[in-house]
Amino acid sequence: SSSATSFCTSAIAAPPTIATVAPATFGAGDTITVTGTDFALLGTTAAITVNGERATTIPGSRTATTLRAVAPPCLAAGPATLRLVDGPFESPAATATAVSRTRPLVLAEFEATTLPATATGCLALAGGARYALLPSFAATQDFAIGRTRDSVPGFGFVLGASGAPVAQVVPAPRPPVTGDVAADFHAFLRWQERQLAPEAAAAWRARQRTLPDGVSLALGAAEIPAVGSTRPFQVLNSLTASPSTYATITARLVYAGSNILLYVDQNTPGGANGGVADATYATLGAQFNDELYPIAARTFSASSDIDANQRVFVLFTPVVNSLSADRPGCGSYIAGFFNGADLVASNTRANRAEIFYGSVPGAQISSQATCRLGVAAWQRTTPATFIHELQHLISYGQHVLARGGLSEDIWLNEGLSHVAEELGGRLYEQRFPPPSGRTDPAQLFPDAAQGFLPPNFGNAYDFFRASTEYSLTSPTQFGTLEERGVAWLFLRWLGDQRGEGIYSQLVQTNRLGTANVEQVTGEPFTRLFADYVTAVLLDNFPGADTTRINPRFQFTSRNLRAIYARLNAIDRTNFPVAYPLDLANLAPAGRLVAGSTVSGTVKPGGFDLFDLRLPGGAATMSFRAPSGAFQSSLNAQLTVVRVPAAP
Repeated sequence: SSSATSFCTSAIAAPPTIATVAPATFGAGDTITVTGTDFALLGTTAAITVNGERATTIPGSRTATTLRAVAPPCLAAGPATLRLVDGPFESPAATATAVSRTRPLVLAEFEATTLPATATGCLALAGGARYALLPSFAATQDFAIGRTRDSVPGFGFVLGASGAPVAQVVPAPRPPVTGDVAADFHAFLRWQERQLAPEAAAAWRARQRTLPDGVSLALGAAEIPAVGSTRPFQVLNSLTASPSTYATITARLVYAGSNILLYVDQNTPGGANGGVADATYATLGAQFNDELYPIAARTFSASSDIDANQRVFVLFTPVVNSLSADRPGCGSYIAGFFNGADLVASNTRANRAEIFYGSVPGAQISSQATCRLGVAAWQRTTPATFIHELQHLISYGQHVLARGGLSEDIWLNEGLSHVAEELGGRLYEQRFPPPSGRTDPAQLFPDAAQGFLPPNFGNAYDFFRASTEYSLTSPTQFGTLEERGVAWLFLRWLGDQRGEGIYSQLVQTNRLGTANVEQVTGEPFTRLFADYVTAVLLDNFPGADTTRINPRFQFTSRNLRAIYARLNAIDRTNFPVAYPLDLANLAPAGRLVAGSTVSGTVKPGGFDLFDLRLPGGAATMSFRAPSGAFQSSLNAQLTVVRVPAAP
């Protein structure tokens, strides 16, 4: 007999490499040209770094072998290391020599640069131009020390522009964050999940070890219960009890699908109390099973399956309504939740299954007897609540059960759940192009998307109207609505920049928070935060040819200015200006600061916006603490964006 071995070969492109730097000696503000090989492999946002600081790329300068950029300000004299960077890619280093020089930084319109606060003292901006200045604290640690917005401290700053007038945003007055039943409850759930994570991971590993080789936990289709059958559930019934207490209820199976089993509590109000027919629940079940669950599974991952039925339970019960029944007024209520305690295989008090718990129409939602959840409101909000909580369930399974880690940090966990809402809403946007599917043909989003999309755009709008008062990375409790809004839009921008496959990478890991984001993107969070805020400022900038704006500074899936202009036209009470982050919103001329400095306060994970006009000569900038130095963990930085002159 004989045998043959075959080999398959393929050409692997060499990575882009810098061969030469010209001039070999340069200083801040000088134009540098790097030449080398395979530059055509670089993306549109590739750049040159000098000693780790990004140089400002000259638009249109890249060829297959060259790239030109303006050297960053504040270069220290001595050896300079240059690299090509493109997302996580960094080329091998090339060397040159830097000389100490303060030269005005020349930016073309819509170009931007970001410097750490420690490097701004030597930053000079060229005259005859207008700039947007965005001082920020791109903090990667959580500064929250309590449960209210005031528990996240603000830090003062002084922004100087020698002799130049600076106008500050006038933030809308914001009410203090008060006790909100939904916020309190979900903060408790997220805290409990973090505490239970080690036990949940250990119990899951122990259970896996007890299975004989070749034995699967999966059940066959014949073992799925019949529609109409009943079973008991344990439902969390207190916001405050420690340890948690549960009510035992009996529920009837109304819908059985390939992804979910939908049960309704037998004690659900009916008839004149506002209950709905089985057919309505079944329609909702089909929506969850056929549309929303597949979106979440494709985007993030399939859910865990500790009970081995290959399905997620959906349980509608008035016990959920009762969680807010002792609160006054008809405001906040609990629409639904996922309880991480259910995924602790050793927890005999919970259900040891993947479950979404939903409120029911007709049941009381506050201490006021007339406050009952209406059918229309329930139908509008429940689908978005389901896919939101499903992301939490999937995330917990991936971080804790699959990888033995902790539950995801609040800001990123909530942001991803709001991404899930948006993706659910996008399905109905695509299904019902305007003016179809709308009660009012002029409305922005179709009826089916109302519970998914408008809340997210409203939350982000409110953050950018008061961006010094809220935080992306240090949320209050489990995140105010404004903080959830900025987290959602940050992740939407990341998805536009990197593709929506990035969401599964953020979920299928045991990394947390900003470290998770940095690992997945290969970029420091400080840069991502600065460029995200710049993108919100420049997205579809009025009167601009968008091809002149770096794709890094734009959203590709949404025209934010068009959306907010429509919302402003429709609802001026909640959207009082046409765009929430716009130099046009700055204080009138009477509020210009004609001296050399302006001061303010920003929370970690927030930023401010200023308008700098230099009709004459250059101005030297500085961004510093009121006294001493900024706390290093604040990651204080200043972003400068060249914008068109004011009309």
